[in-house]
Amino acid sequence: MFSFMVYYLLRNDDHCKGEDKMRLKKWVRIIGLTAVFSVSISFSSLAAWQQDANGWAYQNDDGTYPKEEWKQIDNSWYYFDQNGYRLTGEQKIGFNYYYFDDAGVMASSCKIQFSNFIGVYDKGGALLYQTDNVEFNHTLEPGYFSDSTFINPWADYKITFPDNFEVKYFNSKVVENASSVDFAFGTSDNHNYLFVYYVKMPDTNAQSPEELLTIYADGISAQTGASKTEVTDKTVGGYPYKYVSCYTDSGVYTDYYCRIVDHHYMFIQNLYTDVTTMDHLINQFSKVN
Repeated sequence: MFSFMVYYLLRNDDHCKGEDKMRLKKWVRIIGLTAVFSVSISFSSLAAWQQDANGWAYQNDDGTYPKEEWKQIDNSWYYFDQNGYRLTGEQKIGFNYYYFDDAGVMASSCKIQFSNFIGVYDKGGALLYQTDNVEFNHTLEPGYFSDSTFINPWADYKITFPDNFEVKYFNSKVVENASSVDFAFGTSDNHNYLFVYYVKMPDTNAQSPEELLTIYADGISAQTGASKTEVTDKTVGGYPYKYVSCYTDSGVYTDYYCRIVDHHYMFIQNLYTDVTTMDHLINQFSKVN
């Protein structure tokens, strides 16, 4: 309608003379600006919560709806399911558990009292651990070998080992305080080892991978006199890990990588003297799919 009106006015301005013609062009410009402003207001007002019988959805500025994704709205984080509805209550997203209140707002950096336990959540919203010694209904699933490749779909990683490495043990509990050990690979001279193992969150007082690695590094440094790095971020096999390294003057290194997998701390531990070989080996980690 607006386009037709402007077209009509412009086509017929020959019938106007002098001041009337100038006045017409001025009004056309005003009408055009008003229309643009009105369209702008219309678009900006699209973003809004919408409710139906199935729950609450959120319409973006462009008229689309977030689905299977996180979205920050007014400084709060929400997660929307495959149908575009916000989640509430305890939810497993990826490998972590999160809690959303009745309005769908994600809990973070807090403790929440439930009927039979207290949940402790980190600043990113992931459940760190539950108190009161509640037994978790989450079971470690062991990995398996396919030729020289070790695969664990539960933790979503695989790694292929070079010929000069041999299996020391796998699917065991050799590592002290570990819930389970996927494997230990090492060179025949026993100078280079790679472990992957898990520790249940309630079995340690640490409230984050960073805090747990700091405890480990401090312990090694106190026992052996080794120097240690600060805890930093590293990506291994497509996942973010916390990382710390301890090293002695004689050139012996111990590296720890840690992330959370389904209520467990997952550790990759290197004990080695050959830096080049072990750095290359860490880069062999990848996701299963």
